[in-house]
Amino acid sequence: MNQVSKKLMKGGDIHTADLDDAAKQIEANMEDSEDDNMPHMSSELEILKKNEAKKAAREAAAKEEDVHMDDDHPSQFSDSEEEKDDYLIRKSDSLIVAATAEGDHSNLEVYLYDHKTSDMYVHHEIILGAYPLCMEWMGHQAGQQVNNVIVGTFLPEIEIWDLNKESVEPAAILGNMEKGQSKKYVKKFKKGEDIGTHTDAVMCLSLNPYQ
Repeated sequence: MNQVSKKLMKGGDIHTADLDDAAKQIEANMEDSEDDNMPHMSSELEILKKNEAKKAAREAAAKEEDVHMDDDHPSQFSDSEEEKDDYLIRKSDSLIVAATAEGDHSNLEVYLYDHKTSDMYVHHEIILGAYPLCMEWMGHQAGQQVNNVIVGTFLPEIEIWDLNKESVEPAAILGNMEKGQSKKYVKKFKKGEDIGTHTDAVMCLSLNPYQ
C-alpha cells in the first residue's frame, strides 16, 4: 500500500509531492506487470523458424523421393526438362527413317534433326517382325495429313507405321497370311490365280501421288 493510501485511511493531509510519488509508483507497477505478462518473442520466433525449417526439409525429402528413383527402376517423372524437350517433335524438326538389322532383330530407327541447333539423334525405334527390304513415306491418308512410313519385308505383308509414335504394332497391315502359316514359308498359288494380295516378299514400294 502506498503512502497516499495510508494517509487517506488515516485522514491525513495529502501533498502534491505525495501524489507525484504515488503516480510514479503506480506507473512502475504497471510496467512491471506488462513485462511479466509479455511473451518471450525471441524464443517463440526461434521455435517457429525451427518448425518451418523442419517442415520444409520434410517436404523437400518427400518430393525428392517421388521424383528421383533408383537407376534400376527409372520413372517417367525422373526425366529432366532437357530430356523431356528432346522427346518433343516440333513442326520445324525433320524426321529421318533408317532400316537396320542385326542378326534376327530388325527395326526402324527414327532420327530427329533439329534445324535450330543442327543436332540429330535417335528419337525412337520401331521393332519389325521381319527383315525390311523397302520403305516409302506417306504424308496423306484419306484426305488427312499424316506422317507414316510404309515398310515392305520378306513377308507377303505391307506394314504402315506412324512415325510420330513409338508403337509396338503397325497402324495398318495390307495383305495377310493364312492362319497357322509359318512366316518362313508362303503358300504357292497356281499361276494366274488372283488372290488379291502378295504371295512373297515385298521388294519395292511406290505411292501414286494422284491418289
